[in-house]
Amino acid sequence: MAQDKHVDLNLLRVFMTVCRTGSITLAAEELNLNQSSVSNAITRFKNVVGEPLFLRAGRGVEPTSFAQNLFKELEQSMDTINQLLTTGSFDPIQTRREFKVVASDFVIQQLLQPLQELLQPLSVTVVFKEFQGGEQQTDDILSLEKADLVIDMKPKLDSGWHSQKLISESIVVIARHNHPRLKKGLSLQAYLSEQHVFYRLRESNTTVMEQVLNARFPKRNMLSEHSSCLSMFATVKKTDAVGLTLTSYAEEFAPLFDLQVLEPPFTTKPFEFYMIWHKKFTNNPAHQWLRESIVSVVD
Repeated sequence: MAQDKHVDLNLLRVFMTVCRTGSITLAAEELNLNQSSVSNAITRFKNVVGEPLFLRAGRGVEPTSFAQNLFKELEQSMDTINQLLTTGSFDPIQTRREFKVVASDFVIQQLLQPLQELLQPLSVTVVFKEFQGGEQQTDDILSLEKADLVIDMKPKLDSGWHSQKLISESIVVIARHNHPRLKKGLSLQAYLSEQHVFYRLRESNTTVMEQVLNARFPKRNMLSEHSSCLSMFATVKKTDAVGLTLTSYAEEFAPLFDLQVLEPPFTTKPFEFYMIWHKKFTNNPAHQWLRESIVSVVD
């Protein structure tokens, strides 16, 4: 990098954002700039460093090896600067801010209404996006700052992340009210003799049963498998099959589908969800407010 050139720190911010998002368009949206301003800033920064920075890659851009190394060198320093600049207070009444939270459909159902009631008199909005699953997706979402929080079933124990338990749920068995064999009492033998509707969790690509069992379980006779909990409820309503669901889901939706709720005839462990965020936001006042607000509507 030439020593006699004054570096506009705004160019660093644009460069870091384009590197992180891999897109001029996404960077422009995040920085509240138009695309030509972002492109011009990248060109100016290229002239400062005297090296190519990005190559076209499909609809986005890909950093050159020089840009990748520069990004790694600058990342910690930029994080430190951001921390220093965000140590003040955060006023949700005066500050217009949109937070993004990625979570499972169950968590969204749990949080959406009470959080909207909390936000009603404020200038802040919280946008939820359904989690499609996989630990790698969690890494990508948070590393690229596509969301402020991910709420997942597994905490991240790496040093770069923080996790906080948010929800702990038990599970129940659901069956249609006029089921010819199942009444309020449910034995393990009766449970295993029925057909089963499986609910596959996209977050972990496992079924509810696999998540909550402490030991191996006899094979069940599967009727169907669903990635939507409500689709599973509808199938149980129309058949003699049984399903497993979280207690809160059953309390809300079982009456709508005319289903009976039964205690499982086996021991299970709790079904847990964790808030996960990048450690650099732990002391950020706005991020602290978001986490505390979510916890408040769950408690």
